Parts: sequence; structure tokens; C-alpha cells
Amino acid sequence: TRYTYAVASVNGGGVSAPSAPVTATPQSALPAAPTRLSATAGDKLVRLAWNSAAGATSYSVFRNGASAPVASGITAANFTDTNLTNGTKYTYTVAGVNNAGTGPKSNQVEATPNPALPPAPSGLSAKAGDKEVTLTWNAAAGAATYNVYRNGAAAPVATGIAATTCGDTHRNNGT
Repeated sequence: TRYTYAVASVNGGGVSAPSAPVTATPQSALPAAPTRLSATAGDKLVRLAWNSAAGATSYSVFRNGASAPVASGITAANFTDTNLTNGTKYTYTVAGVNNAGTGPKSNQVEATPNPALPPAPSGLSAKAGDKEVTLTWNAAAGAATYNVYRNGAAAPVATGIAATTCGDTHRNNGT
């Protein structure tokens, strides 16, 4: 609301004429910056969380330094950015918003979405033959290929196997 003011002087002789009028419209102060912004990456997404900002009625989320928010009107102190590209690094800041405008931005965080790990294959079985071992297993949801490890070694003996079977040949009989 716009207010108009004038002031008059007073002494023993009476009240003066009023001063020239002035006007003012009270405004809310901008909200403070949100604090402790954190990011957690998932499969094609990043989850953001922050501490509420004093005076904020909503929040805007900014990605990769853009001046326009990727999301606005957020009333909770968290947001999930979806449909992202796995393996791409994203940076984020958040600002509080109220009727006075957008306040200062939070600390910047970064996250790189990655696909979820598939579960381990189940039903692994080994069939011994003459100088060979044939392995078979059940497909694991979300697995593109498989690696085979022998005797507890950290490095695989076979990689990029697309099928759910693998032969390990040229083995010593009786070992």
C-alpha cells in the first residue's frame, strides 16, 4: 500500500503549515540465502536439499549457472531434478523468493547422475568338462554385460559377456 506523509512544526505559537508531502510503499525484505545445499545423484536425476531461508515463501532452483531457474515456486526445502543425462556433471544453487523478489543464492553444489548398479546375477552354476568349466547364471535386471572372476581375483578373466553362459577353457584336469 502506498502511504503519503506531511510534517508540521509545533511550538508555543501554534502549528505550522505542513511540509511538502512524500510517499512511500512498504516492501518486504528479500529473503536470506538458503544454507547447507546438498546434492545426491541417482539414475538420470539429482536430489537437492537445503535449510530453509528466513523470509522465503518459495524457492527457485538454478542449474549450471543459468540466470533463469530450472524450477520455481517450490515450497519445500528439497527438489528432484529429473530426465538428466547420466555421466554429465550438473551444478546447482537455490534462492529464496517472496513478494519483494528473489534473494541471494545458496552455496553451489555439483552432482553427476549415474545409472543404478544392477544386482548380482543369481543361480550361478559350474559344469566341469574335459579341461574346461562351463558357467551359467540367471540374467540380472539392468545388466548390459557380465564379467567373470576366477579364484577370488580382483581382476576379471572375462569381460563384456552378453550371454548368461561362459566357457573357461584350457584348464588343468583335476585342479
